[in-house]
Amino acid sequence: MLTDGTKESNSSQIPPTLLTVGSLCAKAFQWISNIDFLLSARSDNFNLMYKILIDWGTWVFFAAGLIWFLWRLKNPTSKEFWPAITVVTGMLAFVWGVLVTIHATGMIPKVITAWGGARLGECNATFDTSGLSSFHKDYHVVLICGVVDPKADQFTDTRITISKPYTILPRDPIKVSVPFNARMANAAQQIPVQDLFIWNVAVIVPKGADISSINSLSDVKKNDGKILSPDYYDY
Repeated sequence: MLTDGTKESNSSQIPPTLLTVGSLCAKAFQWISNIDFLLSARSDNFNLMYKILIDWGTWVFFAAGLIWFLWRLKNPTSKEFWPAITVVTGMLAFVWGVLVTIHATGMIPKVITAWGGARLGECNATFDTSGLSSFHKDYHVVLICGVVDPKADQFTDTRITISKPYTILPRDPIKVSVPFNARMANAAQQIPVQDLFIWNVAVIVPKGADISSINSLSDVKKNDGKILSPDYYDY
């Protein structure tokens, strides 16, 4: 049977335990969901405000909860239970509300800022990879381009050209130029020059991945990569 002292000790440890575990779970959710990647598509002010909360606020809550928990082990009391539980649940509800909202409404940053070259027999594009900071350690960015053909499925079309892998840079733009390969060049020749249009998509692939095994956009995920397009990001 629990004594009054035991009940008092247990109740005083609930708020700091909730704060510690809740903030740590929020940090784990941030990593899994690439929240900083989704934030990069938003305005600078929004990004700065919420990035401070997500990057540092959760660690502050975790540290505060851990210190609070250890202190309550030595100094149990039930007098502050309801005020404490109210404050803690309010803080965690705010943090989780921000995370879930960003995850649900987040956009994929625009990586390709310029493109062209259809009539030159090559794909040209400029990458802005500043929004890919969460991927720079493990991934390279690659350009995939193909011929716009209403009769073909862009996702499975194998008449594509793939650039070499490029290092993700925090600030400097990356200029990419790659000649059409044989299959794409042949497809381009079947279309009148005035009707020739090229689609360009940026993808990220793990460092060391075999680029030659990617024969269509559908092969990107098979190589543990991601297509940086709202239409195909989850495919």
